[in-house]
Amino acid sequence: MGNQVSSTLILNTGIPQGCVLSPLLYSLFTHNCASLYNYNIFIEYADDTTGQIDNKDESPYREEIQNLTAWCANNNLTLNTTKTKELIVAFRKSNNRRHLPVKINGIEVDRVSSFKSRKFTSLRICHGSRTFQPWFKKAQQRLYFLRSLKKANLSAGILTGFYGCIIESILTNSITVHRLHCV
Repeated sequence: MGNQVSSTLILNTGIPQGCVLSPLLYSLFTHNCASLYNYNIFIEYADDTTGQIDNKDESPYREEIQNLTAWCANNNLTLNTTKTKELIVAFRKSNNRRHLPVKINGIEVDRVSSFKSRKFTSLRICHGSRTFQPWFKKAQQRLYFLRSLKKANLSAGILTGFYGCIIESILTNSITVHRLHCV
């Protein structure tokens, strides 16, 4: 702070799980990590980063991965390739299109058909399969409460707020997936 500088201390153990400073330090370390293209998004949650790549051309996707890997190396951070997963989501049938495996520092990233994050479980959405049903079911259950509030003649603002917080958030919260054509 100001002209006060502490001595350098190298830690190889990381920050303890559940430490109050963990989210703050993670944010300080990663605040300048940005995507190369405006249609690609990085979303940070606690100490996880999720990338959403939305483009039919795989070259920007691969460039993003190379850029992120280089950024981590330049900032003395390590990508945990054992926890890194690739999920490809497509809403149309692919034309027998094959996707090359993603490699980070020479290590191939696992491609999965589903994965569980801290806030949601992502399911395979390939070739028109309807696997968002768990989310829709939760949202439909909460529609009962919205209808009850409407019958109680609450204002449109309260109903809209309830919908956004309780129903819409289920459908949209942390749904970040790679939308490319399936393998």
